[in-house]
Amino acid sequence: MCGRLLSERYRSRSQRAEQLAREQARFARSVGAKYAYEDLFLGRFNVAPTQNFPVLRQGTDGPDLYVMQWRFVPAWSKTPKPSYNTINAVGESIDQKPAFRTAWRRSQRCLIPVTGWYEWRGARAARQPYLVHSTAERVSYLGGVWDRWQEADQVLESFAVITTAANPALQALHQRMPLVIDAANDELWLAAEPATAKALIAPHAGADWEFYPVSRALNSAHNDDESLVTPLTQTAGQV
Repeated sequence: MCGRLLSERYRSRSQRAEQLAREQARFARSVGAKYAYEDLFLGRFNVAPTQNFPVLRQGTDGPDLYVMQWRFVPAWSKTPKPSYNTINAVGESIDQKPAFRTAWRRSQRCLIPVTGWYEWRGARAARQPYLVHSTAERVSYLGGVWDRWQEADQVLESFAVITTAANPALQALHQRMPLVIDAANDELWLAAEPATAKALIAPHAGADWEFYPVSRALNSAHNDDESLVTPLTQTAGQV
């Protein structure tokens, strides 16, 4: 579904100028001049659950940039460390599941800008990680849901990545994929009523996706360098 995130900074040798200009314009439309485009990226190659990540969410004066924990903690939770897995939220039932439905009904949605994500395949003893990324856009904006947990003076804001059925380009890797929001739907996703936003939860229609196997060093969250995105000797898009 989505087990690790990639948030690498701009690398001129692999980036087409028109892509960069388009993505900078998308970011500017969202938050104006309040932040620099590079504030979106951590320069990280192995972002794991419970770590912090920059997201875009609706603020008092429109979209704003926040840093939240990637592992959703409902406002009503008795502890900031739920015993169940909340890094992903199944999109089709997000308005029904107890962990997420209150935040969803309050329109607490966010956009999570990533340059890729990782998925695993195979038996647990020999699970192989794969990097998934768009070949059409450097940055993919994933749809998420967030909440604010508080106890006394302890405050925690957190999010989950919403998932949907995989599109044909990625079905060979996994039956699920993160929800990807196209630029034309940014405002709608962040500000619309829940019923309208729910209609956007669907497999991404684009075919410009690539996945390839990477080093099992990714399995340890302590490893975090550029070598983790180097392809192993296997054709992209095959498992």
